[in-house]
Amino acid sequence: HPVAGAVSFTVGGAGAGAAAAAPGPVRSPVAIGLAVLLLGAAGWTLLRGRRTTPPAVRLAVAGALAGGGVLVAALAAGGGAPQPVAEGLPDAGALVGWARPALRLTVEAGLVVAYGVLLGASVLLRPAPPGPSPAAAPRSPGSRVPAADVAFAGAVAGVAALAAAGQGWVTASYIRGVGLVAGADPDAVTTFLLEDPQGRTLAVQLLLAGATAVLATGVAQGRVGVPRRFAAGLAALAAAALLPPLTVGHLAVTPGPGLAGTVLAVHVLAAATWVGGLVALVRTAAVVGADGLRAALPGWSRLALGCALAVGATGLVNLVLRLDGPAGLATGYGLVVGVTVAAYAGHVLLGAAQRRRVAGALADGATARAAAVRAVVRLAVVEVVVMAGTFAAAAALTRTPSPPRAVDPAQLTGDGSEAVLGFAPPPEPAPLRLLTGHLLDGPALVLVAVTAWWVWRSLRARDAGRAAAGWALAGVAVLAWATVGGLGLYARVGLPAAVGAHLLVTVVVPLLLLRAGLADALPSPLRRVAAPVAAALLVLVTAGRFVPGVQDAVMSTPGGYWAALVAGLGAGLVALARCVPPVAPSGAPLLGPGPRALVLTTGVVACGALSWWLVGTATLVGLDWFSGFSVPYLRSFGDDQRRAGFVAWFAGGLPLLALLGGLVLASGRGTPSAATNAPEGLRNAPEWIEDASSMTPVDPARPNT
Repeated sequence: HPVAGAVSFTVGGAGAGAAAAAPGPVRSPVAIGLAVLLLGAAGWTLLRGRRTTPPAVRLAVAGALAGGGVLVAALAAGGGAPQPVAEGLPDAGALVGWARPALRLTVEAGLVVAYGVLLGASVLLRPAPPGPSPAAAPRSPGSRVPAADVAFAGAVAGVAALAAAGQGWVTASYIRGVGLVAGADPDAVTTFLLEDPQGRTLAVQLLLAGATAVLATGVAQGRVGVPRRFAAGLAALAAAALLPPLTVGHLAVTPGPGLAGTVLAVHVLAAATWVGGLVALVRTAAVVGADGLRAALPGWSRLALGCALAVGATGLVNLVLRLDGPAGLATGYGLVVGVTVAAYAGHVLLGAAQRRRVAGALADGATARAAAVRAVVRLAVVEVVVMAGTFAAAAALTRTPSPPRAVDPAQLTGDGSEAVLGFAPPPEPAPLRLLTGHLLDGPALVLVAVTAWWVWRSLRARDAGRAAAGWALAGVAVLAWATVGGLGLYARVGLPAAVGAHLLVTVVVPLLLLRAGLADALPSPLRRVAAPVAAALLVLVTAGRFVPGVQDAVMSTPGGYWAALVAGLGAGLVALARCVPPVAPSGAPLLGPGPRALVLTTGVVACGALSWWLVGTATLVGLDWFSGFSVPYLRSFGDDQRRAGFVAWFAGGLPLLALLGGLVLASGRGTPSAATNAPEGLRNAPEWIEDASSMTPVDPARPNT
């Protein structure tokens, strides 16, 4: 499959006679016995292990044993264990079949632990500051977290990266149908990681996990503390490493582009935050003490409740998408789902018990508070072990055959376009259809929702007026139309809509949002980008997407289309942050008229060059992608590309040209700038002072001020 990678399928018969029933999965008694042995060892380690063993070590051993036991049991009982292969077909062997889910579980567990430790150190748990009321102490975003926590997270992420490397090797061997020794071919593994969609996602996960390990280990060397924001960034990097495998396989061909993948991404991130926070709680409870735990517990309880609700809701949606009805619960897949639901319910009950028992004890005397800390650790250890089993059951679900679905024969007459696009090709575009069409695109809906939340929060913090709110609302509306509206519906079908949607997201939406004054909401370094950097970024974000070969790579890479949307919106905001004057006074510094004209002129030239090139070149942009499906009204790629050239100028060049014209007219009328509105003694301030009005006025008694 050009997007989803390797997708399994079922061959059915349509003969006149009755079809023989397909043989069921073979359930190995040896595997079930091994699962019982592993689970028993996990229970003994947790309950009867040596008391002198550190809790973190006991937790790691018990979690690994419980996860391994549940994984083996779920695969054996659900039918996901390696099965005998029909004679004449290539067989990678049982070792490869068992290694794939085991390595996947190892990667996920390592990333979740690293994410949890970093999240706990930077956000959730902090040493209690001195004072009578630690719960009321303000958070200090500029403080530092213990380097030991960051180093530990780096080591665990390194284990996950090694497992991810092994996962690429094992998966390449599995797809080729060879054993591990024959599959240890560097050329074959490299080709798989670079060219196969499934291999590319594993390569991205390997790079993200490796980057987390290297950065965390490197920054913690020889230091006592690490900046809190840097640790939070590493936590985000570890969380991002969990997502690439969700973009391929059966999820990529479910109805609605990215809808199931988005739901599953929320499911995974919520579960990772839940169990990762528990790991951090166990590891650092002794460090923060009873007072620090009392300060952190209310916030952690609210976060855990939100994660629990998100895990339950998204899990239910995923179950509905995968099952064809209640009868599917009676299959092996339904059995594994039942185990997962039972573990989830037990985890929720344990969390409720912890909240009820500990909250009151932390408010009592010192002895009771010390006992409460020990109770928190004990319950959290049990919760982590239970969640390890839940993650193992989830990993087993990825290898367990889904229940068969009833298929309408009419669905088998298509040409495969729906499987490539993720949705049925829309009818021929018309003005009304472009205005009123819509697309349930999961990641794009998340992008619109997050942008709307960011805009609302920023405007509320600034107490913006109606004019600013109107500009911001227009920006969000254009973003929605270009991603999940009528234009977004055609953006993956034809090049004109693709060019228009891309330039609206990267040029017009940033112009509207920055006009509303949202440059103040950007981080300080992004508000002060130099003019040459902003000009280069604007060229890259407008024309770089349609360089020959880039469009095909973006569209065929799992998640590439959505990544390009996010990157385009962010880069457009940064490139134009110092070029768009807000409708109301703002604290973000603007460039001077000359540098601002340089940036805008560069953008106009880039859009004009893109338009001229699309109209006149014989090289067809995105030919591999657009020829991978059939759309009746797409008759000539050349004509489509020429129309895309005109769209490029109207969607990107004209808005930038209008802004540049406004700048020229304002300069010609002598409109006061920030410097000329400054006090008289500062009008001759040096050019390197970006905001002269923020300086102290000149004092006649002190000429050098």
